[in-house]
This record gives sequence, C-alpha cells and structure tokens, in this order.
Amino acid sequence: MPIVKVFGKSLLFVAVLYAFFRYAGEFSTAQSVVLTVVSWLGYGLYEKLQLSHKTVDVFTPFYVSFLPKWYELLSDFKLIRGKDDWERLCEGANKLPKSTFNVFREGFSFTVIRPPSSEGLLPGLSFWNNEKIFLNDLELEAAIVKTEGMGLRHGQKHDFFDHPSWSSMPRIVFKWGDGGYEIGLEVQMEWRDERCKSGDHRIC
Repeated sequence: MPIVKVFGKSLLFVAVLYAFFRYAGEFSTAQSVVLTVVSWLGYGLYEKLQLSHKTVDVFTPFYVSFLPKWYELLSDFKLIRGKDDWERLCEGANKLPKSTFNVFREGFSFTVIRPPSSEGLLPGLSFWNNEKIFLNDLELEAAIVKTEGMGLRHGQKHDFFDHPSWSSMPRIVFKWGDGGYEIGLEVQMEWRDERCKSGDHRIC
C-alpha cells in the first residue's frame, strides 16, 4: 500500500509539471516533456540529497522578462527624432504579424533551467521563451523592428529609424559583459562614426 501511494504521488507530480510547462509556460508538447523529465529527475536527486543530511545549495529554475523603455532609448541615441517618428514606428511595428517574435512589442523573456557554473555567474542552460529555443550561452539579440525585404541595403535609409538600412540593424542585445549582464544597441559602424564626429559622445 505505501508503494502505491508513493507511485500515485509521483504520477501526480509529473502531471502537474507537464501541465505547468505546456499551458502556463506555453511550451510545445516535446519541450514540455523534456522539461518535465529534467525537473522530475532533478527533484528526485534533491530528495536523495536531503535524505543524506548533507548541506547543499538548492537551485530553483527562474523566469526573467523585461521590456526596454523604447522611446527614451531610441530618442536618446537619435534613432528617432520626436513624437512623429515614434508614432510612425509604433504604427509600423503593430502591423507586423503577431505570430512571429517582435522584440519591440514583447521585449525579451527567458528561463534559466540549469544552475550557474561553479566558475562564474553564467547560467548552465537557459530557454529563450520568445524564440522557443534552448541556449548554452545566454546571449539574446533581435532587430528592434523587422521590415519586409530587410537585407544588406547599404546607404539606404531605414524604414523607421534615422539609421542606414543595413542587415537587421539596429538591434537590441542582451549579453554578458565586464560588469555582469548588459543591454545595448548594435548599430552600423559608419553611422556611429558620423555621430561621434558630430560631437554626440553618448554614442562613442
């Protein structure tokens, strides 16, 4: 009878985990199964360590989400020049398909699954919720607003920004830096050099 109770609790635990990942986290079926198995094995290991009466550090997966203050960020760096540009940008971004990831509307969100390595503060394994992919190195980047036909159009003005249309720039980047995780903008080098020559030292 005790074996039946333990087995029943284990099944309930697995079912709750799967439901959480599948519906609350909006993971795919395959991803939910993988996350459920990993979490279940991790919990089993945790229970064994607790029974051994050893002091251990317990890691709990956590979720992070942030949305930049776009108007302040883009206007400070002169990528937009006032309310008219901002309204045109918002209108264009909101017309983009809702089925694809749009960092301007959604920001970045990720889940740290595996604990940081013993050598530093970098996560061991993360899941990028926006793009539905697993990452060993937590480095996120995305074009602020993707436009149709965006490519290597050197010298042409961007559809939304005071910036050349060059690849998918300007991009928003979140990655590890000298002082920890940093958020920044990636822009075309010639555009940056021109701004530096004009005396805008915030960009240099």
